[in-house]
Amino acid sequence: MDREKKLVTLSMVVLFFSLIVVYSLFYQIKGEEILWMLRGISSSTSSDELLVQEPILSKNSVGDSTWGERRQFFENRPHVEWDLFSDISTWIDAKQVDLENNQTASTENSLNGDGPIILSGTDLYFGAVDSIELLGLEPDYILKDYKGFYYSKFEKEPNLKSIVQRLGGNIYTITSDAELVKNELFGDKISFINLPEYKNKTVVMWVTVNGQYRLIQMSYEKYHHAKTYLKNLFL
Repeated sequence: MDREKKLVTLSMVVLFFSLIVVYSLFYQIKGEEILWMLRGISSSTSSDELLVQEPILSKNSVGDSTWGERRQFFENRPHVEWDLFSDISTWIDAKQVDLENNQTASTENSLNGDGPIILSGTDLYFGAVDSIELLGLEPDYILKDYKGFYYSKFEKEPNLKSIVQRLGGNIYTITSDAELVKNELFGDKISFINLPEYKNKTVVMWVTVNGQYRLIQMSYEKYHHAKTYLKNLFL
């Protein structure tokens, strides 16, 4: 009888410790999953709060304010990086040169109403652009693509001749269809703005196409390989 009691007691002890081991393993595995779930919920909540708190610039405020006011509005937002392609443009240029040179761009897409017309592969840009600052111009808005090209949109054509002459430069304008085709260009008129400090470094061109006026700035090295890209972008 005593022997049976000891056997039962020993069995209960073994069962008890077995349950402890199983429970510990279960808690270790499931507890980790539960912890990750809680972390995911917390992260999602933080992101949602950030989106809710992020100020929004409406279409009306973009259209009614001046470029200086719009630029100041976005520069005062320290947690938002508007130059989206600054970190990856160098890598893309180094790894995908052939792809860039032969890329076919689609036509531009218009936002609702009278808002900005976003060219394919570009985003609104609210930083400084050398040529705009140097010429003292006030564009309606500026776009930037992954190549590092800037496209400034204007409502009308300013008197660039007097401005460029004052800076010691000159303007070369192409208007004939034959010359545009010969130089693999496009549009109704293209004017190259030649400034002393940009020689063999930066290409600045005023483009009149489809009733629109744009000032394009790009690197001198990329210009000759980007003609087809630019043509497809606007036509």
